[in-house]
Amino acid sequence: VCCVEDHGQSSCISMLCKLFTRSAADKGKTIYVGGTLLSILISLSLYLSGKREAAIFVGLWAPTILNLGQSLLEEDS
Repeated sequence: VCCVEDHGQSSCISMLCKLFTRSAADKGKTIYVGGTLLSILISLSLYLSGKREAAIFVGLWAPTILNLGQSLLEEDS
């Protein structure tokens, strides 16, 4: 096991090590949740910059990405 604890708290190296030792399903979930969060952040930045219609369009990507991820991960099981 390459992940070590440093005074009760995980170090950056151990967090990276945990990320790379995850199962394929966990990595898939991470990608889809990351894409969802990214679409929300992009939508928020568009909204705050005054591009309201574009923000709504991009904001609708979040549930689509989550549903796509869920469908693909269930298909692999």
